[in-house]
Amino acid sequence: MRFGSRFLRPLLGFVFLGFILWSWRRYRAGQTSLNVAVSTKFTTDSRNASQCTIHTCLNLRKCVTSGRDLKVYVQPLIDVFTEDGEQLSPKPSTEFLRIRRILSNSICATSNFRNACLIYPGIDTLSIGRFKNIKAAKLSIDTAASQFPNKPNMFVFSFFGSPAVFGDAIVISSNHLRSTFRPYYDIVSPPFLLSSHQFPPQRRPSRARILLPLPFGLNPNASPGFEASLRDYDPDTVKVLTQCFDSSFCIDGKEVEYPQCLETVVFVVISEHVVGFDVVLADALNAGAIPVVISDTILLPFDFDFIDWSKAAFTFSPTNIKFALSKLSAVDDGTIEEMRKFGKLIFTEYYGTLPRMVKSTMTLLENRLMVPRTALPKSVFSEPPEKAVCNNFVAVVTHHYDTDEIKLKWLLRFLLYTPTNASAIIVVTERNIRHIFTEFVVPSNPLPIRLATTNSIASTFSSTLTAYTSQCLLFVIDSDFPSSQLDESLLDTGFNIASNFHETVTLLTTGNQNKYPDCPYFTHVSAIRNHYPPLINHSHCVTHAVVTTGKPSTDNSLRWNSCALK
Repeated sequence: MRFGSRFLRPLLGFVFLGFILWSWRRYRAGQTSLNVAVSTKFTTDSRNASQCTIHTCLNLRKCVTSGRDLKVYVQPLIDVFTEDGEQLSPKPSTEFLRIRRILSNSICATSNFRNACLIYPGIDTLSIGRFKNIKAAKLSIDTAASQFPNKPNMFVFSFFGSPAVFGDAIVISSNHLRSTFRPYYDIVSPPFLLSSHQFPPQRRPSRARILLPLPFGLNPNASPGFEASLRDYDPDTVKVLTQCFDSSFCIDGKEVEYPQCLETVVFVVISEHVVGFDVVLADALNAGAIPVVISDTILLPFDFDFIDWSKAAFTFSPTNIKFALSKLSAVDDGTIEEMRKFGKLIFTEYYGTLPRMVKSTMTLLENRLMVPRTALPKSVFSEPPEKAVCNNFVAVVTHHYDTDEIKLKWLLRFLLYTPTNASAIIVVTERNIRHIFTEFVVPSNPLPIRLATTNSIASTFSSTLTAYTSQCLLFVIDSDFPSSQLDESLLDTGFNIASNFHETVTLLTTGNQNKYPDCPYFTHVSAIRNHYPPLINHSHCVTHAVVTTGKPSTDNSLRWNSCALK
């Protein structure tokens, strides 16, 4: 027995040591063992990247086939070199490795890239400044994408520098500005905070009502009159915090503590002219101050997705700063207290820690891309009320017998998933298509859908719409029309035009499809009750809007034209 104990302890010790070494090698292999890819200095393909939408730049089939939940593949780390041996990509930062661990340990993670809806590249994109130049950043992300047999759906986090350099990857950044932001594609996130000051629950007495904090200075391209217009308004009401004496801060030449100043003011001015405006916004929320966004270009984190910023911040145009400041003086104490509480709640829920920010972002991506597979409720196929009231427009999709069903699926996906003024969908079809709803991913709460099957669309179209009042607008589109040409802003433009021109048909024409009635159009129900399609006077047509899509064609413009009815 003694002999066994004497040898058993060293044996267990060696086994334990071996397990530690094995675990460490696995950790090192997953975090710091770099795969090397050599760039051949190829030219990056940025066509259409600035116009990307979910439907035009992502392969959504990857998301449908990956199951009900969002699946993410974390690509192994990559070093990118030129043919001359010059390194283009930065070494992975601690924060980048943390994001990789958070994603790898999440329920979204998959070890097989073929099962993934999204790919997180093995290139550290958190700071543009760590790349040699912008071209190096583009080459690095394109090299990461080229490691896959098919073009992947990539997403990146970028917290420092311009986020508009990563091509058609979904960019998650706190620095997005309206000029380069791609709506419903990119994501405005909270910033990554290196540290977060702990503020006491009881705020200090106010010394000034409004503060313009410049802890990192003014943007070199800032308007020369921006700071002056704030200083000149009322020196007792508006204070400007600037850097002084190395790393300290001053107000009116006196050294102050930045966090304490945030505690003692009611409003904090946020502008793209301020370097690090996203961090200043976070500091203001954390301190219990109310952000005042004086900008036409700043986008707030998770706006319209998770956060109703109207409850926590004010937004004004920079064209009349004095008007904005005067409006702040009229805000009552009750409103101020409610907005402070909501701002603090926003900070607690969405700011502060990296795991919290990553989790919120992935939830948003899942909501956008992975609509749950659910059976359509019976009401989808029920008859509409005898006199249905339509406050927006009814989308009418015509589907001819010889049109491929896949085109109909993509068009329905666009109408179901894209935020528009549509209130219902009618599908007038020359073939039975009910089976597609058993194999097609639809939202949990879809728009009401009515199917009308007929041998001839032309003979049935008008009678299908008798239940709708003459005040309803219709958007008529054939399933053969390429849905990739559409987006929410395009439909919104056409809807607004049609709403203002009642006795017309508002046509969407393109360089490849100008023949009426093949092109999509808005009209009132009354225009088609007696004639399908509505009879129009081609000599009385006016072009109202021209939208450049950026898609390669002989004529890449889409035009909304209103034509008078006969």
